[in-house]
Amino acid sequence: MRVNMRLRRSRSSCRVVLLLALLGLVAVAPSAAAEPPRRGTEGAAEVVRGPYVTATRLGGVVRYDYSSKLPDPKVNVYRGTRLPGDGCAYSGAGSSKATSSAVRVEVEREIRQDLRTCVMVTESAVMSPEEAVQVGFRGNSSPADAITVEEGTGSGPELNHDFHTNFGHRGSLKTYYEEPAQGDTSTVEAHVGWTFDGNCVTNWGTHAFWHWLNDTGWTDVNRWADWPGGCTNRTARVYGLFKNGVFCFTNDTFNEYNTTQYTGWFDGGASWSWNARKWGGCNWLLTFHREAYYLGERVQG
Repeated sequence: MRVNMRLRRSRSSCRVVLLLALLGLVAVAPSAAAEPPRRGTEGAAEVVRGPYVTATRLGGVVRYDYSSKLPDPKVNVYRGTRLPGDGCAYSGAGSSKATSSAVRVEVEREIRQDLRTCVMVTESAVMSPEEAVQVGFRGNSSPADAITVEEGTGSGPELNHDFHTNFGHRGSLKTYYEEPAQGDTSTVEAHVGWTFDGNCVTNWGTHAFWHWLNDTGWTDVNRWADWPGGCTNRTARVYGLFKNGVFCFTNDTFNEYNTTQYTGWFDGGASWSWNARKWGGCNWLLTFHREAYYLGERVQG
């Protein structure tokens, strides 16, 4: 079953000003409270500075320096696939197992990419949702009013729809791309809540979210979600393709998530996987982010 529901919200013009400032189309007064991204050069390198991250491109290699630091980060290397439009596709996976009742999140963000060979380097760490927000991630916060939101839901036989509080085990995987002004240009989320008896998943609820910054030119090209599974597991699998025709003047920029997936298992364990792609336009300015949430679980890989 595939589902779509739409809820659109209003958006102020501040994000448009930041985007135009990034492209050098408008000037922003130096006294502005929030400094917009600034574009320039340092020697042979092209540099875009934002309040959240500074992107430095030298040849085909891009480095991302964040204003916040992760505690004891783990460094990860992904070898991806080359795409047309100076783009790359990457994928990853992880799993977890119940050990405590504390809500924890594993966060990950891109820190370096070689556009010529499609090698992406990230840093990751495990922390509480509150700590994740402090270092620049989304945490459990609701999407801002500026973002178009769409949702879809699948349910088990006796689902109370508030599955975040009515299932002993629950988790989610959130993948998104951000630009230097710390706007998540597009986001895809897969949520699962479930109960189990050691042999089967006995009840379950799934949810999908899609977010995108419509007022800065991002539009949805295609979206869907489905809920595969049976006795042994239940999965939320979410797809999204987004496009911006003005982010890089008239050169189209794309984000694609094919797919973002979270699975709850009969023994209380969980697993997740993701495939994320960016290409076209000024895609080198966009940084990949991932947040894997789990209640009573601990990351195993």
